[in-house]
Amino acid sequence: MLFRAVNYELYVKPNKGIMLFGVTAMLICSGYLLYMRSKHDGTAYYESVEADGNVVVKKKTSRWVD
Repeated sequence: MLFRAVNYELYVKPNKGIMLFGVTAMLICSGYLLYMRSKHDGTAYYESVEADGNVVVKKKTSRWVD
């Protein structure tokens, strides 16, 4: 009974403009995350810092391959 008394959404008419804005924002955020993930996973090089402090770009290698 308390849920019905305090839940504002039960008594208000849905606002389609706000819903559209929310869905659009969620889709844009999800698309951006998927785009960033695809760009990161596709890289075949990484930066490594040597003992003398130089930054060297090396190709990724798998430890599973002998």
